Amino acid sequence: MNDKMKILGRGVDRRSDYLDIHDLKFLADNPRVYACTHGQVNFANKTAGEQQQIIYKELLKESSVKNLIPEIKRHGGLMESILVRWDTMEVIEGNSRLAVYRKLHEIDGKGDWELIPCEIVSKNRDTERSHFSFYKVLADNREAKSRIEESGLKRLLSDIKQFGENHEENDFTALNMRKMLPVVLNKPKVLKKYESGEISLDEAYQRAKTSRAEDKVKQATALLNDVERSEIETLASNGFNAFKLAFKKHRREVKRIDGMIGN
Repeated sequence: MNDKMKILGRGVDRRSDYLDIHDLKFLADNPRVYACTHGQVNFANKTAGEQQQIIYKELLKESSVKNLIPEIKRHGGLMESILVRWDTMEVIEGNSRLAVYRKLHEIDGKGDWELIPCEIVSKNRDTERSHFSFYKVLADNREAKSRIEESGLKRLLSDIKQFGENHEENDFTALNMRKMLPVVLNKPKVLKKYESGEISLDEAYQRAKTSRAEDKVKQATALLNDVERSEIETLASNGFNAFKLAFKKHRREVKRIDGMIGN
């Protein structure tokens, strides 16, 4: 079921569904979660996975969470769905209930507690289930997530929102995006060209993965390819001598690099 709800005074799309408990993340900034972790030594320096494990273990120590375990088991599930942000898979409300579901899944060892009822909202206003894998890639990439928070990567969010269920018809798959995005994010100039619409994500990836050394050689080759015989023949004597001197210097640099690569 799709409808709208208000968060901080803004209407956002909402959809009811069941999500895998292992795909969801505890929200570190949630007041209850923060209260459990602020005393943890070097918590901020832990990896995202380590932080999630710490949050889970600390929540299970809370008396309120301990009391919820038999209550939820007795009811056979939740009376009230948890609230999840679709583009990051973070639990906005219901971190304790998620911890209970994970604990019950561990205890029972069955699939009864693997799916949890959720109210799903998204910053990208996209509740299409087939787009989940793309948003999960963004949620798992810290830099991409940061850029989204800063209203960056608008084109990527727009591209994902327009994708259909048939992956073959889309510009790239979630697997492609997982491989390409970190490389492109490391090259701000290339990323800017992608975000402006000048190049596709695949083109951005091809450019970004080129090393600086390779890029310089390619640029030099491209410039030399533009030199025409007619240009040389029409040079005045002073210009021709200057050209010859410049070309000799070029030869020396080629020989120097040739020695570096062992040819």
